[in-house]
Amino acid sequence: MVQDNGKQLADLTEELIHMHQDPQKTLDALVDEFSSVHEIHDDVVRPYKPDPQPPQDFNNVDLFERMPPGYTIHQPQSLQDLINTIAEAGAKKLPIRAAGTCYAFSDVTFTSGYILEMNRYLHKILDIDDSVLKDDSAANVRTMCKAESGTMIESINEYLWPTSERENPDSNPANWRTVMNQTGYQGLSIAGTTGVGAHGSGIDKPPMPDMVLSMHMISLDENGKVTQFCIEPTVGISDPAKFRQKYSDIELIQDDATFYSAVVSFGCMGVIYSYTIKVQPAFFLEEYRYSQPWDTTKQQLPQLIADNKKSRGDPGALHSFEMWISPYPVKNIKTKQYEVISVVSTYKYAQPPAKGKRPPSFFAPPSANEALRIAVVNACRFVPEMVPLMMHTALLATLEKSPVTMPSTMALDFGSPNSTKVTVSDCGMDASTPDKIIAAADATINLFQDIQKKNKHQFATSPFSLRFTSPSKALVAMEYNRDSVMIETPILLKSPGADDTLRQFRNLMMSKFDGRPHWGQVNDMTTEKLVNLYPDTYLTFFKTYQKFNVSGLFENTYVSTLFKDLH
Repeated sequence: MVQDNGKQLADLTEELIHMHQDPQKTLDALVDEFSSVHEIHDDVVRPYKPDPQPPQDFNNVDLFERMPPGYTIHQPQSLQDLINTIAEAGAKKLPIRAAGTCYAFSDVTFTSGYILEMNRYLHKILDIDDSVLKDDSAANVRTMCKAESGTMIESINEYLWPTSERENPDSNPANWRTVMNQTGYQGLSIAGTTGVGAHGSGIDKPPMPDMVLSMHMISLDENGKVTQFCIEPTVGISDPAKFRQKYSDIELIQDDATFYSAVVSFGCMGVIYSYTIKVQPAFFLEEYRYSQPWDTTKQQLPQLIADNKKSRGDPGALHSFEMWISPYPVKNIKTKQYEVISVVSTYKYAQPPAKGKRPPSFFAPPSANEALRIAVVNACRFVPEMVPLMMHTALLATLEKSPVTMPSTMALDFGSPNSTKVTVSDCGMDASTPDKIIAAADATINLFQDIQKKNKHQFATSPFSLRFTSPSKALVAMEYNRDSVMIETPILLKSPGADDTLRQFRNLMMSKFDGRPHWGQVNDMTTEKLVNLYPDTYLTFFKTYQKFNVSGLFENTYVSTLFKDLH
């Protein structure tokens, strides 16, 4: 039926949307119409995000389905167990890779040797030994948190600010703490996010690696003997004399070049056992999501950036803002013009208690997200004229009729959509001026439209996002040394031509906008690209890699491809 009446359905959907009917009900009707049209077939299955797991349950759906055979799985249960396992691999001269919660879309964790499941057991919050800290650091221990590398962001937040306290209207957030920033999904590990330079939201907020104060890394020397390092910036939190007296088996390195090389090194220099990170007093945010034409949002962008850069407490100050854009125009019933629509999410600092509630789309079960994915992919194949309307309706289903106040930990989490099965690339571009941000976003819109004009079935089947971050000091972080706009382009699993669409997106961002691909998402980084994108830092990074990976066992195909022309 839908193949014969696709245009009629599209017209009807437009009318429903512009009559201000409940977008969630419209979306549910479309899902019912398309989810069983035809069995989906595809010749390429990229990694996807599985259903959410309870806190600290290990998820191996992605990694162990994709990774070629030949590896062995190891689950260290303590620091000493981790050291023994690395020593065993070194004695056998087998390569070593550590895995967090296995949500990486790239092949960065692949190995033919030992794969270490850090999230299985090494997910504890650790005591900070203030006896080895400098006096000023010891006086500020409350601004720090130390965790084993397999610990999820969600678990760190739960330790710092328990759910029972967030939900208690009589609890004062100032008595609790939270991370300096967080990724849009809290089910990721601290090592998995930090090691690839992951980001949160806020053009004046640090990306994940720039929250790190100190890290405990385990590696191997040229003879295969285990070596341990505590790595910090030049002006670090540890007192060298006190530290060396107490921990003679761990070498303290306080050096900017070493620290900012190792903090984003995607496991190629050793295995991180733990991180000490900066934290801050807990707080609430007021979220408001509204839709408007992208052309209108472009006009607002300078003010949004200015408000984001204001100090907390200043009139109109924003903690952060994000944008979601469906690149395919839909018809405005009133003007009869086709417009690209955007959704803007603003986050203002707010006082408790919680007020209002996000729309149902944020709490949909994974089965509902899977039904939507199947419906959209089927529409791509059989009734492509429906896809822009379905994407538009899905965006509208995220809107809020009035602002919603909630703990920051909830506001900065994407919610249920994290369970949707996708493949995705993300690139960081220069956000020093609004014009540069707009140019990169417009180019993305035009690219996706051009691809679909050449092949009417090939869509970027999910809205893409614009999120912002302050500069990173990490030498090969996507956000290195510049305010950055991160354009993330998720595409529903099995969408026709998804790999080609993402490849064209990355190539455009790199060639025209100096875009740096996310290390943990789909990318095809090479030596040439590394040198071109990080011309001032790649050599320092490579020399640090050579120093710590002297055994050669923390390398895999991904890393060797990256460095093959530098040896």
